[in-house]
Amino acid sequence: MERRQFCRLALAGLGGAALPRVRSTWAQSPRALDIQLLGFSLAIHVPAVAAIQSVLPTMPGYSIPKVERINQIRVVTQTMVGGTADIGESDPPTVLAAIEAGGALKIVGKPYNSSSLTLVVNADKVTTYADLARPDTKVAIGGEGDITHVMLVAPLIKHGVSYDNLNIVELPGSGTRVSALLSGRIDAGNLHFDQLADIASKGNFKALIEPWKEFTNWTNEVWVVRAEWLKKPENERALVDFLKANIIACRKANADFDWYLDSFRKYVTLPDAAKMTADKLRPIWQKLKDEVKAWPSDGAFAVADIENMIPFCKAAGAIRGAVKAADVVETRYMQQAVKELG
Repeated sequence: MERRQFCRLALAGLGGAALPRVRSTWAQSPRALDIQLLGFSLAIHVPAVAAIQSVLPTMPGYSIPKVERINQIRVVTQTMVGGTADIGESDPPTVLAAIEAGGALKIVGKPYNSSSLTLVVNADKVTTYADLARPDTKVAIGGEGDITHVMLVAPLIKHGVSYDNLNIVELPGSGTRVSALLSGRIDAGNLHFDQLADIASKGNFKALIEPWKEFTNWTNEVWVVRAEWLKKPENERALVDFLKANIIACRKANADFDWYLDSFRKYVTLPDAAKMTADKLRPIWQKLKDEVKAWPSDGAFAVADIENMIPFCKAAGAIRGAVKAADVVETRYMQQAVKELG
């Protein structure tokens, strides 16, 4: 089905919106949202990016958004605090830390559920959670205090393993961590599960931590906006429509592999993504939709998901724990988006 035809059908049955359409001139002057994305888009990101680039521009009142890519999560958060972008892609610990420091931000949704990141270990040296805590075990994360750090600490807390003496190495970028694991410079590191499949034959590598098995509704990334931005009704309306586009794309990704394959080839930032074959991508797609449950049809967004992460963020040294999730997580826009889509 053609992209525009799909979006017209998806939008045809929408009910009346609780938030008014305050901008009557949108049809003549479509709005281009200003969106800050992380510097990479991988298999799990495909619906979110397709929503921005393919779905939203077909909705009344919108053109293709202005997208800026920023390589580090904490930089996205910092620029959202004082910048002019409408919506940013970040992670819970850096957003909570920014709010503790005085930033007026709101978490309003998430690009996907759970994560494709796993903690991959050299099983010749690391076989248990306790092995991770040995001082001679080098564990690579993206950055101290970011979501990869929290993802390491959280299961250790859950399984009663001390994390005080972790030998942590900061290596931003999962590709960098792949190289370090292969060369023996590290003993464990956060990789995407499809990266593990690529190196499985090159050593005794195994996934020790898989967040979708450890936790319900693990939140790896979030959509964030400035609280001041939400004071304008036209921005509230734009946010609901943005989230609707995200949900539409998630539903489409779950139902239509050919659509997902085409979107993967267009939007994934990996080398040779445009040459991805259906045979190679299909098992990745199946795992993301069936096992990871990465693309929920209802947004899978609740205050409790962030509230449950706060102790882990605090343990990783990312935050003081002074912020309540209920004060910074705003779910009503996602609820409205789901209501309008039905």
